[in-house]
Amino acid sequence: MYSCIHVFMFNNIRLILVSPKYSGNVGACVRVAANFDVSDIVVIAPQCDIHDEQAKLYGKGPARDYLMGMKICESLEEAVKDCHQVIAITRRYGDLSPREILLNELRIMDNGQRKTSIVFGREDNCLTREELAICTHYCQIPTSETMPTMNLSHAVSVILSRLYTDLFIDRNEKSLETTQREIITSEEFEALMAHWKKTVIETGLTRGGDPEKMIKRIRRALQRSELTVNEYSQFRRFLSKVQLRLKA
Repeated sequence: MYSCIHVFMFNNIRLILVSPKYSGNVGACVRVAANFDVSDIVVIAPQCDIHDEQAKLYGKGPARDYLMGMKICESLEEAVKDCHQVIAITRRYGDLSPREILLNELRIMDNGQRKTSIVFGREDNCLTREELAICTHYCQIPTSETMPTMNLSHAVSVILSRLYTDLFIDRNEKSLETTQREIITSEEFEALMAHWKKTVIETGLTRGGDPEKMIKRIRRALQRSELTVNEYSQFRRFLSKVQLRLKA
């Protein structure tokens, strides 16, 4: 079952490129970002010089400012800690992958309170299982079996064009309920998972089993629900109460 997701205003979209190998691809992606007014660009552990002449060749004109303004982070977790939704664009998925959404279900909603990251993996190896686990959703771009893989900048263009187009399509039909929900950030979600893992281990529920597998399944269940700030607080309070009872 698929569920519609809304992305919130282009000044709250972050484009993330994970460990790109080719500076020309980086420059081309930045040019696409400039085409669609996405200025928040983060590169994770690049394997190339992202400001070399090849990158500047593609990222020229107004895109040059975008190129020079890119941020570099060491990990995906660091790059998305202030984000409320993290969408991986990938063909790889498994039983423990985040919730899938279809390309035509991506929507933009006018809400300045929520930041969404769109994550693109390596040119040769996409995203690792650990990186995919950080994401709240994943999305595939439908392609022909004749040539199923896309160039990195082409994939960025498809996604940003899809989102940009939605700016001009009947904004009045956007869900008011979704707009008003205050969703927790990725950093808060990871703090909750660390608290949950500690509590599960202290209760002995993982004895004789696989604690990591249990935590992964709890993670997936909570990610599907898109926890609000109030729900997050209730879970933290509950887990703290359990820990206190165990020490009594």
